[in-house]
Amino acid sequence: MAAGADLSHLTAGEVMTTEVVTAQDADSVLASARLMCAAGVRHLPVLKDGQLAGTVSVRDLLGVLLVSSQTDATAVETPPRAG
Repeated sequence: MAAGADLSHLTAGEVMTTEVVTAQDADSVLASARLMCAAGVRHLPVLKDGQLAGTVSVRDLLGVLLVSSQTDATAVETPPRAG
């Protein structure tokens, strides 16, 4: 398509992809992040028992990973108390 082309006449069906990447609700955060990277997507539909349960986003995953890394860092920085 030419730069600046008027795309307002196109429908979602005309530009959609038929390849859908999904995660299962029991998939780990790391597995979901890897799947999103491999597929080049920022949002991932999550299925539970074959039905759409919701979506997970890169932002959601980064938030979980950040909290996890902060918790790990706190555990390393805080030595156990002597009894």
